[in-house]
Amino acid sequence: MRWSSTLLFAAALTAQTTPPIVPVPFTRIQIMGDQFGGMSPGVFYRGYQAPGETFRIVCQDPCRIEENLIFAKYAGFKAARQRLVEAAGIDILPQIAPFDLHLNADSWCGPYNPALAGDASTYGQQSGLRNSFGCFWDVEKTDRARPFTPENAVKVEDQLLAVHQYAHTLFFRRHEFSYEDLAVALSIYVSGNNDAPPGADACDFRVRPYNGVVYELCQQNGFVYSDLAPGLRELERLFRAGLGAFEGGRTSHAQYRAILDRLLGSSTAPAFLASHFTPPQVGGMAVAGPGGGRIPIIEDWVWLDAPPSTLPRDTVIQLGGVSTAPYHPTLFLPWIFSFMPADLALLRPVRLTLRYDLASYPPGVQENSLKLLRLDAGNWVAVPGAQLDTAAKTVSATIGSLGVYALFP
Repeated sequence: MRWSSTLLFAAALTAQTTPPIVPVPFTRIQIMGDQFGGMSPGVFYRGYQAPGETFRIVCQDPCRIEENLIFAKYAGFKAARQRLVEAAGIDILPQIAPFDLHLNADSWCGPYNPALAGDASTYGQQSGLRNSFGCFWDVEKTDRARPFTPENAVKVEDQLLAVHQYAHTLFFRRHEFSYEDLAVALSIYVSGNNDAPPGADACDFRVRPYNGVVYELCQQNGFVYSDLAPGLRELERLFRAGLGAFEGGRTSHAQYRAILDRLLGSSTAPAFLASHFTPPQVGGMAVAGPGGGRIPIIEDWVWLDAPPSTLPRDTVIQLGGVSTAPYHPTLFLPWIFSFMPADLALLRPVRLTLRYDLASYPPGVQENSLKLLRLDAGNWVAVPGAQLDTAAKTVSATIGSLGVYALFP
């Protein structure tokens, strides 16, 4: 049944025609500084936005882009954004709307850099704005799949990069992480690419190089694109209810995976791990109780062995990653483990075991150099008694508290 709903949605995508091009009003806005932290004086822009829309096209005054091209891009992205929101089940948070599309080199995005196709974030404090933006440099690019003309800009198929960056903003402030794989999957599903048409099946081998985790979820767990919306809506419900694991209600990797596990009826950890996510990026959770025993936070990858009476009552322990961390000479964020609740009182020490994958470390890292470190008052300190087992590919140690741990050379 889920397969048929996805096929019907895919057929609807391919059946839709090119949207009509209509004029869009603009207002003048001011943006100070630049996305690199510069503090230059404010520069005026035109912000093209139809009433009620969650995006606008911005063009620095005097605007060097012909309005018919702006109107065409607006119409094409409007249609693509609608399809994206239908597929995802959620839209950008009002606090960071509208999403500004910068189409050419300007005071905020800076000159075009051929090494950077595009990016998305929220404006910095120096800008005087609080919404989100994307830099695309469509005007300057010479390697676009299609020339940047009104005839092409209006096509939903021409919105691949813009949809990709807008998809990232769906996770901003809601979630611990903005998944590159899901942003890629959503953008290809909406706009297609050179290898696959819009609405291509998640198990289609042609999109495997781009949609790693979605392809693996399809192969291993029966995932279809129509599973995205209910999963993200449930994540949104947790966020709105203030039930996220992080400050501000942000939800965690572990919470999203638990939703997918329930939705698909099986553990999704193997699919994420097969897509080159590290265990902290995969996330996990388990219930630990007074009886102790093995606590599989991510089965066969991260677990605790607890003696009886370690905890006075059943407690949910979560694992996630981090986006920033104090300096360490061999700092490597993907292998930093954040266990929550960090202030959980353990009545007895427990044994922590972490399995590692040397292939996911930077080239040149020596296996026998891996050390288990703990973040203590802002400093990384070695965990005493940690044991490296190169045959089992694990590091284990007895610890007295949760918190942030890392496997660094």
